[in-house]
Amino acid sequence: FFSCLSAQYDTIPIQTTTMKITAIATGIAITLGFASAAPAIVWKNGSSTSSPSHISERINSRSLLSTSIRGDDSSALAAVVFLVGRDADGSEGLANLASSGKLPQVQNKYGVADSILHHVDGVESSRSIARDARDNFDGKVVEVTLGEFNRKLASIAQTTLDEAPKASNKAEQKRRREISEADVLVVSVNPSDDASSIDSSIVAAIDSSSVKNVILSS
Repeated sequence: FFSCLSAQYDTIPIQTTTMKITAIATGIAITLGFASAAPAIVWKNGSSTSSPSHISERINSRSLLSTSIRGDDSSALAAVVFLVGRDADGSEGLANLASSGKLPQVQNKYGVADSILHHVDGVESSRSIARDARDNFDGKVVEVTLGEFNRKLASIAQTTLDEAPKASNKAEQKRRREISEADVLVVSVNPSDDASSIDSSIVAAIDSSSVKNVILSS
């Protein structure tokens, strides 16, 4: 579908950005709903690509992560991977959110993505993605909720530990320390959560200078 879409862009002389973004969003929703392998969208901080590259070849999740998780001293987080789960009826949560227009801010970011991969095998759960990330990256990988990701991003701007709110117990202290030391966050997203919060959280990661790479999949 995306290869056909790209060919159409080459033959149509004038199209608005909005029309292109809408077409891409529709294609992603269709692909998410019907392909056996999951598609993924990758944003890379500092990338100068004028439009996303469309990769139709099947790759596995480990290959995706090995090429997308690259940290440096200028970024607090080497990567954030958003993995949207299934709805209660078993349907693709991300496909439903995208096709119903509930991720408008993310939709506006499709045009500045680095790449859109149509078929990624092995995207099973946040646990499996975290495992694959650990196999391909020497830094610390932590699975988090959407709320924990938002708190992490907010805390990056804090310069001293004393500025952070005090944890109420040892378990919370340990969890906060684990997240604070993370280089890669795998965010497990419940599609039944507030869509506007999901939308704004993903875009916050894309726009943050503290995040080197962002991956969105389902």
